[in-house]
Amino acid sequence: MLAAGIGIQGPIITPNSIKANQANTVNYSFTLTGTQQDAKNVSCSRASENGDVYWELQVGRAGTAWKQKAFRVVPSANFPLQSPITGSFQFTPGNGDTSESFQVVLFCGWDPDLGAGRQFSASSAATITVTGQTQGQFGINFGITQPAQKTVTPGQTIPMSFALSVNGNQSDIQNRCGSVTFIKWLVTMYPATQNDNFSESNLINSGTIDTVKFGSGTTFPLNFNKDVTVLNQDFTIKARAICSGSTILTTSSGFPFSAGGAGGGGGAGGGGSAVCGNDKCESGETQESCPADCKPGKTQTYPFEITNPLKGGASDFTSLVKIIAQWIFNLAIPIAVAMIVYSGILFLTAAGEPGKVTKAREVLTYAVIGLAIILIGSGFVTLIQSILELGGTGTTQNSGPELPVGPQQPISAGAVGNKCSKPSECFTGLTCKSNICQRTTGNLENEPCVGATNCDVGLDCDKSNPQIIDGQSLGVCAQTVGTGGKLGDPCQRDNQCVSGLKCNQICQRRSGNLNGEACLSTSSPSNCQSRACHTINPETRGDCVEHKGT
Repeated sequence: MLAAGIGIQGPIITPNSIKANQANTVNYSFTLTGTQQDAKNVSCSRASENGDVYWELQVGRAGTAWKQKAFRVVPSANFPLQSPITGSFQFTPGNGDTSESFQVVLFCGWDPDLGAGRQFSASSAATITVTGQTQGQFGINFGITQPAQKTVTPGQTIPMSFALSVNGNQSDIQNRCGSVTFIKWLVTMYPATQNDNFSESNLINSGTIDTVKFGSGTTFPLNFNKDVTVLNQDFTIKARAICSGSTILTTSSGFPFSAGGAGGGGGAGGGGSAVCGNDKCESGETQESCPADCKPGKTQTYPFEITNPLKGGASDFTSLVKIIAQWIFNLAIPIAVAMIVYSGILFLTAAGEPGKVTKAREVLTYAVIGLAIILIGSGFVTLIQSILELGGTGTTQNSGPELPVGPQQPISAGAVGNKCSKPSECFTGLTCKSNICQRTTGNLENEPCVGATNCDVGLDCDKSNPQIIDGQSLGVCAQTVGTGGKLGDPCQRDNQCVSGLKCNQICQRRSGNLNGEACLSTSSPSNCQSRACHTINPETRGDCVEHKGT
């Protein structure tokens, strides 16, 4: 049973007032009361329990999730405690907050490998004031520049232009969202009879932004164009920014549309994109619906696209050769190991017969030689490429076709998307692949790419609107079209997740989710690479965090 004898006195938080928009040293002091027997009486029905008490000092405010700021395990043998528990940490208040509250929470049965325990007590909150706070540091600006007419034909597909930007600073986002590595933005369309319905079925577009990029304050333009099939009723379009979980950062004002059946392109049977009167018999037009375009003997055009069957892989012959070579390399290694094991069996069964011993020795020799060739060969290609590229960074006159027109991005040598020939030319934490700097696990949504191999799992490289970065024409990583659960979606088996993910109650990376990505405290083994999933009781869903020793 839970130990009623373990109590909390405090916490006492000093100073009583801290400053906004800067790091403050916050001191805490509280006392845990109770005896050694009280601690041993704590039971959470966990195999790992030993009577130890785990405490967390958390910061939060009404209507938001509490975030951990300090923690420690107190062994049962240390009770009764002879002195208060004290400490300090650096803390920057959340944007717009005029006060911050702190509480102490006690857990039993804490498992450091799973990063989970069961809460059995919490103190009252201690509140301090925040001075010098400025409002509105994080915001979202949203507008629709096309169509100008806000009355559309129900069910029609129309081209729309969206003006979107978000602004904020990294410290504010971390105070609101915790230890997340990115925030998510969404643009959605929902019936006018509903209120802020940002469900997946209503989504027009979405993306993520690395929190590091916000720094001390940055505005990110996220303008985009998209053909949207409108609803068969009046609807509203809004934009929203959220943490990697579900915490809302901000929501834009809405743009109402009337599905009144007036306006829109195409005559009857035009299919939305066909335009009657342009002297082209397009898909969806007939002699009855558009006799001016579809005359007898007139050739009718049908748009089509041949999808690359090597989805997520090669986009040119060189990439195809690399994939085949990697496949052969992956296959040859286990074959070589099997041959070495086979030679060992031959040695054991030779019983001193010279012929069998000779055969075993030959099998071992050839297996080792083959393995050496495989290992050396994989690095030999890279060595030759590096030698050929020596001195190849000088300026040359480009006599080929001009680069396609696209939005120009600021050049910052070594950043994501910038040109490179080796990993040392990229920022720490990035690697060089396909001649651009990218994240080690693949770039996030809306970040630059040459092909799908530059993108994180579940993302493809969209080159429909190329952008020019460091003199190269690049696409952007975008959600893969098709079925399959994304990172963090519930699942029961692997084939319910997109390629590159596996199922462990939720879809997760094969090597474990990164810090700030979704996890369940009930998953075994842990969903996280760090094996630490931080949740706020009684929730079982939380975020992966860095594992901290006890």
